[in-house]
Amino acid sequence: MKKILQHAGVFLAWAVNVALGFWVMVVVRHSFMATMAVLYVGDSIRRAWVSRFWGQAYYVVAGLVYLIFIFVLDGYLKDGMHDGDVFRRCAGVSGALLLILFAADLATSLIQETMFGRLSLILLPTEGLLGAALLLFFWLTRPRRRRPPVRDM
Repeated sequence: MKKILQHAGVFLAWAVNVALGFWVMVVVRHSFMATMAVLYVGDSIRRAWVSRFWGQAYYVVAGLVYLIFIFVLDGYLKDGMHDGDVFRRCAGVSGALLLILFAADLATSLIQETMFGRLSLILLPTEGLLGAALLLFFWLTRPRRRRPPVRDM
């Protein structure tokens, strides 16, 4: 029963981080496109087409990176089950993703000059503080038990 609960915890941590990773991918594209629209496109039709191309190419590249992220995350969290630090590892990945989300939202708010909107005043500090707190928890805590070293035969 304990092993089933451990696997359920790993799956829950994986699902939360995969969903957060997908949201980061979408928000980073939005930030990228907003930056391109304000700083690059201007009144040029050719630059608008180039911007649209990079917006679509982003999904190809980011989708491949996201797919690799899913598989690496799965292995990383399953290895944490043996060390007894699944929650710590989940907090580290979630903290890093939240800080990326914070940076993308901050860039979008600055580019679109909506820094002092109602949503930005709530969302930005929450993402930044929660991401920093989770990363701090990840760095300051150590796993409870270590795997025995592997001996070569």
